[in-house]
Amino acid sequence: MIVFASLVSLAAGLAGLAVGIATAGGTLDALGRPIGTDFTSLYSAGRLALEGRAAQAYDWTVLRQAQADLHGGTLFYPWSYPPLFLLAVAPLAALPYLPALAVWQGASLAAATAVFSAILPGRLALLCGLASPVVLVCLVHGQTGFLVAALFAGGVLALPRRPALAGLLFGLLAFKPHIALLVPVCLVAAGSWRAVASAATTVLAGGLLTLALWGPAIWEAFLAGLVATEAAVLRGGGPGFHNFTSLFAALRGWGVPAEAAYGAQAGLAAAAAIACVPVWRGRADMRLKGAVLLSGALLCAPYTLDYDLVLLGMAAAFLAAHGLARGFGPWQATLVAVAWIAPTLGDVAFTVTSLPVPIALAASGSVFLTAVRASRAAHRAGRAEPPRAAPVRPAPRAGLRARLSSARRGARWPRRRARPASA
Repeated sequence: MIVFASLVSLAAGLAGLAVGIATAGGTLDALGRPIGTDFTSLYSAGRLALEGRAAQAYDWTVLRQAQADLHGGTLFYPWSYPPLFLLAVAPLAALPYLPALAVWQGASLAAATAVFSAILPGRLALLCGLASPVVLVCLVHGQTGFLVAALFAGGVLALPRRPALAGLLFGLLAFKPHIALLVPVCLVAAGSWRAVASAATTVLAGGLLTLALWGPAIWEAFLAGLVATEAAVLRGGGPGFHNFTSLFAALRGWGVPAEAAYGAQAGLAAAAAIACVPVWRGRADMRLKGAVLLSGALLCAPYTLDYDLVLLGMAAAFLAAHGLARGFGPWQATLVAVAWIAPTLGDVAFTVTSLPVPIALAASGSVFLTAVRASRAAHRAGRAEPPRAAPVRPAPRAGLRARLSSARRGARWPRRRARPASA
């Protein structure tokens, strides 16, 4: 069943991509939208940076004209990333649009795939990962979901043995700071001071480099642009509140005032941070720590969309890897499946109700709470690992299907004691 569902999802995704490419004309698809939609923002901002007009990337009038010159269409994709991200997208803009899109998608997907395979090795696991609906979502939108998930999960995997590398990976998340709010909380709670120093050095070096290249005006333009982004995207729901995955957006979509929605979001973020501290301070399995951090990151940020659910997929992979090694708790395997299909369920719910139904938010919260509870249960049972232990991988010879079946049998049907021989 797992193989069949994955193959159907992967075939449908590839067929959709093939049709979209075959019916496109130039850089626009058959519906007049840019191929890679949101990548238009990254490419046009990078082009302005190459032309020596980096600060104008935050001027929506200039950026709109740059995108019109690029595609000839009327759709607009704002740029709201910190100047640090211009260091990555400017080299891409040296290529023509479609080759730049191919390089961006191929490199970020390859990085995410490599990290996913390190968490959950095996061909069947890789098939399940690539067939997840969120992969198609991120490919269609040309977005940052693959890169964010690779940096987050890669940092968790590197932390036990290479904390300086982990800090570097976490520091690179500064290009999307609102989704990395829990990173310093967890690193400080774990006492990973080398990782903290490495992350801080990475952010500081990137900031100084942007100042050297573009001067303080770039940061002034960025801060001014945040006002327009907050008004149009967060308060106004520019992409549609049903495409968001945060508590803030769900409440806004149901008509809750922005101030009240911000308050609820802040409360959820504070609760997630408080729950993370004992998990990361204790001797929990690193796979559970990873699931807590990655799913908690989605709970904390008010500005997360469907393509960010690649992060939820990585969190579910950490949870599945722990379950395959230690045994799944009640409903844990089902929860992993729900996280796998969450983007599709959200779209179906919106189609039926015309309202934002927070299925992805519920899935993120469920993975988070399940990982927190599992770490606490392991601590109480005295089965926690040493704080610097490397993540334990499943035996390479056993396929994912066999290990999943074995874990379920072990969880549901304990072995019977042998009966004494009759006299």
